[in-house]
Amino acid sequence: MSACIVLSHALKVDGEVNLRTLEPTKCIVSRFEITPNKFQQAWESNFKWMVQNGYKKSTIDPFEIYYNNAKEHSENKFIVDLCIPIL
Repeated sequence: MSACIVLSHALKVDGEVNLRTLEPTKCIVSRFEITPNKFQQAWESNFKWMVQNGYKKSTIDPFEIYYNNAKEHSENKFIVDLCIPIL
């Protein structure tokens, strides 16, 4: 499992924590305002759209960008971008 944060300066890591840099890449990006139980359906619909529209996934792992804490949302929803790197 990976988790990412934006850093403003270099970071020294050791032990079980590794440092990985995400290189800029072209992505299919879909923004959702969803409850936790809807993530799988959202990812599946994005991959289906990608295939139907002739795009191919790159070797870079898909990722999510969160804009809020769902516990602070009135409907317990995440505001999130689902990103699929493509060729």
